[in-house]
Amino acid sequence: MANEIATVEANASVLTPSKLKKLLTEQSPPAAALIRYPDLLQSHGGLIDFATVVSASLAAGKLTPQIARELRHQAEFAYTVQMAQGMGEGGTQVNYVQQLITLAGGTESVSREARQTRKVINGG
Repeated sequence: MANEIATVEANASVLTPSKLKKLLTEQSPPAAALIRYPDLLQSHGGLIDFATVVSASLAAGKLTPQIARELRHQAEFAYTVQMAQGMGEGGTQVNYVQQLITLAGGTESVSREARQTRKVINGG
């Protein structure tokens, strides 16, 4: 399995249908995904992949709704950390408070990327 470990680029997806099928054969697909891609929760694309694995695992009966909920909370936390890191880099304009309002379902105007990420994290 050591040769299967990969890193995740900022907005790249590591999942293909065949990789997702392979992960779903594992006892715990989310754990298998994090073992194979240890930095999965460190990018927007990785968060989307992780949400896909969690959703597919829940649908396949590999996870209970309670565990899936906890994993969504972990993904939300990872997203919050990403936004906070973006504030310190200076190269991007990130409104941390606005992102939290967005994640909470607020009515403030949001970027397309923020809407997509919130939809994925919330299982929509």
